[in-house]
Amino acid sequence: MAREIPLDSEPADARPSPLRIIVGVAWMASGLAMALLFTVRPSDPLPAESVASAPWTVEHVLVGSSSASRRVAENLLAHPPDPRAIERIVWVGLPPEDLEPRAVALGYRFEVVADTDPRGRSVAPTLRITGPDARVVYEGGYSARPRSPTTEDRRILEALIAGQPVEPLPSGVRQG
Repeated sequence: MAREIPLDSEPADARPSPLRIIVGVAWMASGLAMALLFTVRPSDPLPAESVASAPWTVEHVLVGSSSASRRVAENLLAHPPDPRAIERIVWVGLPPEDLEPRAVALGYRFEVVADTDPRGRSVAPTLRITGPDARVVYEGGYSARPRSPTTEDRRILEALIAGQPVEPLPSGVRQG
C-alpha cells in the first residue's frame, strides 16, 4: 500500500547540502567584493588605519637601454628600500652587471624580464605603488623634469602613506 505524505511537510532532501551553502556564501561574498571594487576610485586617499595592516609595494620598472633608467637605478641604490614597503626593481632587458647584487644587498627585490615589444620600444622608467589594499595608487614617473638627476619616489611614497593624493609625474620616454 502506498504511503501518503502530507502536503505541508518537506521531503527529507529539501535542506540545502553543505556544499550548496558554501557556494552560496562564496557567491554573495564575491558580489560584495565586486561592488566595493567599482565604488572606490583610485584617486581616493586610503584610510590611515589600513597602512598598518599590510605592506605597501613599490615597483621600479626600468629598461636596460634607457639612460634615464640607469640614473633612477643609481638614485635607488643610494639608500635602502623604505621599511614600510616591499620594493622591487623590475629590469626589462639586460641590466648592468653589478646592479642586481648591489640592489639585493641593500634589500631590494630584483627581477629581470624579457623585452616583449617586437619593435624594441619600452616606456621607462615607471614607478608603480600599490597600497595595502592591493590597489595601484600611483603609476607614473620619478621627476617633473625630464633628465632630472634626482628622483621623487620617496616623497611620493611618503605622501601616499600619509593619505595625501598624488598627481602622477610624466613617465619615461619612448625608447627605440
